[in-house]
Order: sequence, then C-alpha cells, then structure tokens
Amino acid sequence: MFAKGRKPEWWRRFWIEMAIGFVILSAVNCMLYFLGYINFYALLRNTITIFLIIGFCYMLQHIRTEVLSEKGRLTLNKIAYVLLGACLGIVVSLFCIGLTTKALGLESLPNLIGTWPAIIFNLIIAPTIGGFIGYLIGKRKNFHPPFKNH
Repeated sequence: MFAKGRKPEWWRRFWIEMAIGFVILSAVNCMLYFLGYINFYALLRNTITIFLIIGFCYMLQHIRTEVLSEKGRLTLNKIAYVLLGACLGIVVSLFCIGLTTKALGLESLPNLIGTWPAIIFNLIIAPTIGGFIGYLIGKRKNFHPPFKNH
C-alpha cells in the first residue's frame, strides 16, 4: 500500500487533531475529578474511553481513505449526514426545548404532554426530523464532507 516508512497524506493532521482532542477531554476529565463530580474509577474509565475513541477514529479514517472505493465513501457520507442530523435532533429536542420551557416558566416537557409522548417525541420524532434535515443538507452538498480541504 505505502512504501516502507511512508505515511499517508491524512496521517499528520489526524494525530494533531487527536492530540488536541485528547488534551481537552483529559483536562475536562481531571477537572471533573478534582471538583468532586466523578470518583477515581470514573476518571480511569473516562481516560480509557478516550483512548478507545482515538482507536475507533483511526480505524474509521483508515477505512474511509484507504479501503473504501469512491462509491463506498459516498455511501458512508450519506450515512454520516443522516446520523449527525439525527443526533442533533435529539440534542435540540432535549436541551433547547428544556431551556425554552424553563425560560418561559413552564413545566418540563414530560409534565406538559405526558411521559410517553415526551419519550416518543425525543427519541423517535426529533431524530427522524433531524435525520431528514441532515439528508437534505447532505444532498445539497452532494454528500461531500463539509470541511474537506480542496
């Protein structure tokens, strides 16, 4: 695949981004520990999870750039746009609606519409709408990565 000792084009940028992310997440993790929000077991668990995330990101980057064909990358990008939209739909439904009801002095969403309707809205309807919006945004960009350097 590569000449011996030769690194792929994405290698340097990937490790710089991972190092920055590791420092930020580790600092937050240590801050939570020293402020007493988490115990030592949680500190270790979170640190191990950070390393697992770095390994998973490396695997995804390698597969995306070195293994998949152009058609496979397009399919992966479609899936990523839909999943990112679905995740943002959940975030919007949980946090923004919660903040809005709090700011207006209303009760929480489960108290307003009921527990099961709130669960159905937050875990089914909001991600579906978010995934659809993510798909539309991806279609508009021809499913190219949003921050790709040209």
